[in-house]
Order: sequence, then C-alpha cells, then structure tokens
Amino acid sequence: MLETGYIKETNTKIAFDKQAQPLLRNSPEITQAVATFMENTRYPEHSVENFKHLGTGNHSIVYGFGTIALKLSTAFTGKLTYRYGTPIPPENLILQSQFLTTLSNHIHRNSITEISVPKQFFAARSASGNFLSLHENLEEKMTMSEWIIENELTIPEEIELLNATKKRITTQLGSFGLKKGLNDLGLEKGAALSSRNIMIARNTLDPTSAELSIIDQPSKGAIHSIGGILNNMFYLSTKNDFESLNDFLDV
Repeated sequence: MLETGYIKETNTKIAFDKQAQPLLRNSPEITQAVATFMENTRYPEHSVENFKHLGTGNHSIVYGFGTIALKLSTAFTGKLTYRYGTPIPPENLILQSQFLTTLSNHIHRNSITEISVPKQFFAARSASGNFLSLHENLEEKMTMSEWIIENELTIPEEIELLNATKKRITTQLGSFGLKKGLNDLGLEKGAALSSRNIMIARNTLDPTSAELSIIDQPSKGAIHSIGGILNNMFYLSTKNDFESLNDFLDV
C-alpha cells in the first residue's frame, strides 16, 4: 500500500509513494496544482484548469502535464453531474490509488507481463471532501472501447473481444485475492467486461495480444468498503503527520 499521512495546515488526508516525492518536488507546476487544490476548497477545479484535458468519467475529470496525469473528483465533476443536474458524491481517489498499487504489486510479484497499472504517485482528500490524485500519464494509449469504435467492430466481434479479454485478465491474475475488486471485469454479478477502463496502445493491430493497462479500480462495491476500513487502520498506524505541504515535500 501507499504511505498515508495528514497535512495539518490544510486539514488534508494524503496517500503517497515516497519514491515519487522528488517528482512532485521538482515540478513547480505540479506542486502549485496540489497547493491550490488543498487551499482552495470551494473551487478545486482551479488546481487543474491550466493543464491539458485528457478525459471525463462519470465522477472525475483527468488532465495531463508531461508524464503526470492529474485526476480530480468533486461533487460537480464528471458526466453524472451534467446528466442529472445535481451534485454527485465524488469517488474516493485515495482508495482507488491504494487498490491500484496493491494490484500493481501483485503483477510485479508474479512477473505478469501482459497487464500493467499506471504508477500511482499521490492522492489527497481536502478538508471539504474533494479528491485529487496524481499518477502516470497514459496519454499514448487509448481505451479498448475507443479502439472498438475507431476500428468499427461489429457487435459479435466486440462481444468476442470482450470475452477473450476478460478471460485473459482473470487467467493472468490467477488467485489474486482482490480480483472481484476489479469492477469492470463484472465478476461479482457475472456481467460482461466493461472496456472503458482497459487501455491499449493506440497503434495496436491485435488487441487480443496487446498489453492491457487497467485504470480506475475500484470505485464501488464490497472491496471499496473493505479498502476504506484497511486504509483508515493503516492511516492510524503510520501517523505520517506533516505541518504543511512544504514540510511533506521537504522543500
């Protein structure tokens, strides 16, 4: 799991990879974005507005700056807010980053070469309950759903690809205890694979053999709830308290 901590000055809960601290420290633009997010709790969108927009999900928006992707989730970000015209609870990006780190550790420990997870650098929950995460930018890739549309697959071809990909992922992950936390696999309800959070290289000719990058898991379900309990326990046991963002970055 990532290290956890608390920044007292702004009442911000954080999770982070210690090895990624220099990456944040050496990028004034990213440091300023994180500071703006923590300090401007009414309009956290200001923290990412100067970066390149990469995409919008149901609960979040994603921006890019070089090798770093910045994901923001508030009650007013994402497609659901616009669809229903009402605030929607944000997704917990701290738990998401923790889960993806756990998944990544399993992949590396078992030398799985066909699946990858974007490196998770930092996640934060502000005093007003908004979330920001920083992770590896996969802008050179596209979602499998985008590939399907771009290559004009028929419905039978799409179903065949999704079934093959689902089988491939479950086989590769083996006995991974948290496999049901991969919501887009549809294991818990026996549903079809959702390809929106499976990414492949843009120049892929054969998606059945392309490396698969899994993103945005989990945002709901039992594993999400269990993750919340474990995260709180881990947070209380580590007690990485920092006076300020500068103290955290050791500037």
